Amino acid sequence: MSDTGARPRVGEHTYGLFGVDWRQVPVETWLGRFITATDVPALPGPSAVSHSAFDPGCARGAGVLA
Repeated sequence: MSDTGARPRVGEHTYGLFGVDWRQVPVETWLGRFITATDVPALPGPSAVSHSAFDPGCARGAGVLA
């Protein structure tokens, strides 16, 4: 994938846009990379938020969405 250089804004957020030029890399080759890739899970890291702080935040968020 390559960066298209486009930076669309949605509200207050700016996003980067990436794409694949299928003329340069055939879809079969691109998909083959995923098929032959080994499944290695990501290693866990330290949590940025404690469970005691996270749980009430989830409850408040669920109340807003309900």
